[in-house]
Amino acid sequence: MKRFVSRVVIFLCLFLTIPSLTFAQTLSEEEKLERVRFFIENYYYKQVEPEVLQQQTIQATIDKLDPYSQYMTYEEWKEFLDSISPSVSGVGIFVEEDELGLRVVDILDGSDAKQAGLQVGDIIVQVDAYSLKGVPLEEAITYLQGEEGTYVRLSVYRPSINEYVTVITRRQTIDIPTVFHKKLGGNIGYIALLSFDEQAASDMQKAIVELGNVNGYIVDLRYNGGGYIDTALKVLGLFQNIPHATFIQARDEQEMLDPITQPVQFHKPVSLLINEFSASASEMVAAALRDYHAATLYGQTTFGKGTMQQIFTIDWDHPDESDVLKLTIAEFFSPKGQKINQVGVPPHIVTAEGEELIRAHHDALRQKYVYKKLKELEKTAGTTELVVTFSAPINSQTLQNEMFQFVELGGEEIPLTYEVISEKQVKLRLAEPLQMLHTYALYIHPQAKSKNGKVMKKGYEIIVRVK
Repeated sequence: MKRFVSRVVIFLCLFLTIPSLTFAQTLSEEEKLERVRFFIENYYYKQVEPEVLQQQTIQATIDKLDPYSQYMTYEEWKEFLDSISPSVSGVGIFVEEDELGLRVVDILDGSDAKQAGLQVGDIIVQVDAYSLKGVPLEEAITYLQGEEGTYVRLSVYRPSINEYVTVITRRQTIDIPTVFHKKLGGNIGYIALLSFDEQAASDMQKAIVELGNVNGYIVDLRYNGGGYIDTALKVLGLFQNIPHATFIQARDEQEMLDPITQPVQFHKPVSLLINEFSASASEMVAAALRDYHAATLYGQTTFGKGTMQQIFTIDWDHPDESDVLKLTIAEFFSPKGQKINQVGVPPHIVTAEGEELIRAHHDALRQKYVYKKLKELEKTAGTTELVVTFSAPINSQTLQNEMFQFVELGGEEIPLTYEVISEKQVKLRLAEPLQMLHTYALYIHPQAKSKNGKVMKKGYEIIVRVK
């Protein structure tokens, strides 16, 4: 089963705030333990049993808390920050899993891969000496990564010409955009939010503006592990009619937080994609949208991380070299009180893993084209021609290319031309060959006239599956 992946780095779950607490000296291990006990006693989101504060080591103390509380040395903290940095050494491509390896779904402008001639639709079947056939996505992408400046040889199957080619490209440090957007077939706007960093809301507004007057939106939060709570509130401010964002429950207080309204908002129906790796801030957004019926959720139940963490610096006098304590300080719920932690947010429409975008795109098209569904077709990969048979003779003089629309579900529209081959049959020639394991929709719009002059009143949809 293929899975669309918008990036090659998955962010961890974070809600970061820095307290203004100070201590005046370089600390011994015993002093560090005392301060860990102090933070737990005063800030942990639950009252702890006395035995927790009686442990003799920091690690033994942390082990008594929830899974998201963690003590990190300065070196571990630096590594942690590096791990969530929005950049990676790679070749600058977005990929999805394919039966043969990795299919290229987009290429970053300015990347060496683009200059080397790699194309969208290419399928990378081998990286250097490593075959990618049957290799899981998470493992396959590691072969593309490596030391900056090193070269990698890609063996590529190019369906557009039905040939194998070799592409040699250089690895480089690439800044991964927080927001990725494009226009799908049928004028549906697609926006993938990869992390709730400080620029996410403003980048999403730019995406909305650049997409223009679309017929609907698909917002993708799959594999989004979270980020800043303020950003989650701003992202919810992109949606209309969301009175509240989340309900926060700390040890001694509770609070309802509201969205931060943004100047640019979604103005058409929104579908939201989620999966089991959507966590933390992603779940906060998904839960609010579900509560207020502001979007239709597709996918699988989310991860179930409904808690917030705060970073406490242990040695404030030496913050550049200090250990830190990441401590859970609160639990959050949906605005209407639905529990998220260890439960997750369920979708409205459950799909198989990797089918979320396909189903959401299809449903968006079905809302636009309320057409009769005809029997599905099954085709082989590489096919470039389809024959459409009408029930009555067609007046060929009334036919136009605009009558036929061929869309890859989860992708873009594929240009085509047509040829009348009989009174009732038309041959469609596609500009691109059909891809293995992909699904397409052919729409026949009600524009043609029959020989007796009657206009075809109904539109038709034919699903084409490729084996």
